[in-house]
Amino acid sequence: MSIEELLNPRFQIIADFPLNRTKIGTIFLENEIDFEFEKYPHLFKKLNWWDSRSISDMPIYIKSEMQVVKPEWELISWKGREYLQANTNETMFGSHYDLKLFVPATEQEYLDFINKP
Repeated sequence: MSIEELLNPRFQIIADFPLNRTKIGTIFLENEIDFEFEKYPHLFKKLNWWDSRSISDMPIYIKSEMQVVKPEWELISWKGREYLQANTNETMFGSHYDLKLFVPATEQEYLDFINKP
């Protein structure tokens, strides 16, 4: 997926409502339909860029304010739920990442980061 596709805001139906014909758990892209999802947080959850994605959807590179890395993605189970985890040996802070601190990055950003003096 492109960086733009990964960062396009998405909303998931988390509760039923009158006249709803869509299954709970369905995900909508913000620009897919003309609707103000954020007005109804009790019905729609705004997803993080990595939420409800498969490993094949994840970017090759991610960046924070301090670094750009090329993680290995892993699907882990914890308390009955599955989560994506980014791992690498390239980090300054350890091998796992808090994805709240990262966004998708380009190969050029990665190369610039690893080659800077």
